[in-house]
Amino acid sequence: MGGDDRFRIERRTSVREVLRRYPTAAEVFERHGIMGCGGPDGPEEPLVFFALVHKVDPERLIAELQAHIASVRVAESRAPVERRLPFAVLPIGLAVAAALGGIPLGAVLALMAADGRLDARWTAAVQAHGQAQLMGWLGLFIVGMALHIVPRFKAIPLALQGLRLPAVATWAAAVALRAGAVALPQASSVAALLVAACLQTVAALLFVATVSLTLMRGRREGYDGFLLSALVWLAAGTGLQLAGAARARADGVPYIAAHWDAAALDVLTYGFVLMFALGVSLRVAPFFLSLPPTRQRPLPFLLGAADLGLLLLTTGGVARALEAAVWAPLTAGGAATLAIGAGGTALALRVFSPSQPSHVADEQTLHRKFVRGAYGWLLLALGVQAWLSVRAALGQEPGWLETGAARHMLLLGFATQMVFGIAYRALPVFLGVRLASPRLAEVTFVLVNVAAVTRAMPPLVSADGGGGMWSHVAGAGLPATAAVLLFGYNLQAMVVAAWRRLRKWEEGLPLREVRAVSEPTAVTADMTVAQVIERVPGALELLIERGFTPLADPNLRAALAPTVTLKGACELRGVDLDALLRDLNELARRGQRGEI
Repeated sequence: MGGDDRFRIERRTSVREVLRRYPTAAEVFERHGIMGCGGPDGPEEPLVFFALVHKVDPERLIAELQAHIASVRVAESRAPVERRLPFAVLPIGLAVAAALGGIPLGAVLALMAADGRLDARWTAAVQAHGQAQLMGWLGLFIVGMALHIVPRFKAIPLALQGLRLPAVATWAAAVALRAGAVALPQASSVAALLVAACLQTVAALLFVATVSLTLMRGRREGYDGFLLSALVWLAAGTGLQLAGAARARADGVPYIAAHWDAAALDVLTYGFVLMFALGVSLRVAPFFLSLPPTRQRPLPFLLGAADLGLLLLTTGGVARALEAAVWAPLTAGGAATLAIGAGGTALALRVFSPSQPSHVADEQTLHRKFVRGAYGWLLLALGVQAWLSVRAALGQEPGWLETGAARHMLLLGFATQMVFGIAYRALPVFLGVRLASPRLAEVTFVLVNVAAVTRAMPPLVSADGGGGMWSHVAGAGLPATAAVLLFGYNLQAMVVAAWRRLRKWEEGLPLREVRAVSEPTAVTADMTVAQVIERVPGALELLIERGFTPLADPNLRAALAPTVTLKGACELRGVDLDALLRDLNELARRGQRGEI
């Protein structure tokens, strides 16, 4: 028997529905470079939205899918998917582990400082905490996401794919060794610091090689410059850390000199983390937030301003470490120029504009508050950093906690919130399952913002630069840890669901039976008509039969179905809602058993 004549692929048809009915259609998605996104148990992704995000012509994709399904048997073949979890799960899982180790350590160190217990081991532990958060939590998350999404952005395979496991393993080992070195005797700790810096540099170079080559092999796009800039600054930042560790080895101390460490942290924070986040945002935020088009014309200027600002900021930081008097104006000019470049890019994105209703709007909305909240913190962080740098140039050097406040605004308020927002939107697609608990995801939004306010604000409003507020700063550790724990729970629940589905495939269960095991469909009154049609085989025919005749017109269906709930439709047409729900749910159960 050939393809199902009743099933017609349209712009609003979901990727999930196509793959659920025709698993072999994954070949068509693969041909267009849309690799490993979603699946029969994944979130709802209308084809038109999915195609535009990946810069594929929707009409061409639909035509090829329609031609493919006309030649295959309905739901008789098993899904030709890769029978393993996405590689990104490994570095992202390691990132969560680093955060759950680093955040509580920071809180403990703040309480120690409040008691006046400041010594060489405390300084080494503070730097290990920063490394766990910056290169462990945020760095490994970026590595995992980049290795997964950059090939999909470019619709080509990852270059030098064999380097990805060595890069992640070396990266994680460097972070772990830096943290473990704190507990070693001083002589061993000094040596471990240098080895960790060497490993971090090697890992960064492996990552830079594979991602930069992938970017350069693909088609040139506006966001490329930001991603390539992030890779250059990553190499520079780890190089600075290596030089600082070598100096520490020569001096026989288990930590990098404070001003040298600050220069390296600024390069990795603003150069690597921020620039990478801006590049990814330019690529996906207009689609995922349903924004007006990004202003493209100023982007080259803004990228140049951001890079110039970073260069001045880095030069000033190194000059300060070398005790050169010129450091203050360089740092102030760099922070101001960086604020213009990075802040201007955020405004060019129009990220604070209201989401635009359209036929290609993203139906997932949970991530939007995270992204907009993150960019609010970014603008605040850039402003505070510029203000503190100007103060320093005028002879009013900020306190240690004040400087840390600006950095935590960016790393906790902006970057961590971006991690949550991107992950809650993208990981269900990568894994082919639904988000385990949207309610817990909502709680993480509150917790991460409470943590950011608690960590960053007290030093800035304190009359003495926050010198006596260590215990207040330590209070940020609890909500931050709780936020990461809830995020980790959602992550592991999705990974377990995806793993169980893969195991069922390995045991030889038909695709429909796998879907029934992993996630039963339940039709409710609050679902939109479009969601019901996409999720339940035969629902469109049943609805037309029950009197919803406008749905027979594809144009009316595209306009009305996404905006009207089942309850509202029944009230408009005078149809018995309870009876319709009963029949639709029975239809859904039959579909899961493979009977239709």
